[in-house]
Amino acid sequence: MRKTNSVSSVYRYDRQNLIKGWNQSKLTNSVISIIGSGQLANFTSANLTSLGVGQIRLYDTSSSFKKDKEFLL
Repeated sequence: MRKTNSVSSVYRYDRQNLIKGWNQSKLTNSVISIIGSGQLANFTSANLTSLGVGQIRLYDTSSSFKKDKEFLL
């Protein structure tokens, strides 16, 4: 794991690592697939990103999006 380049060099996932049995490297090396791009998918993918998931793949067949409501797409 890398440390951030901030002045205090605070490790980004330090609080998660305080949980007994937490394994950040499993999350970093994982691949998650999400079907659809609605509000639930956006919320879920944003949270998975903040947890440190390695890859997130979004699949959707829609041809148009309401960009004012969907912040990730």
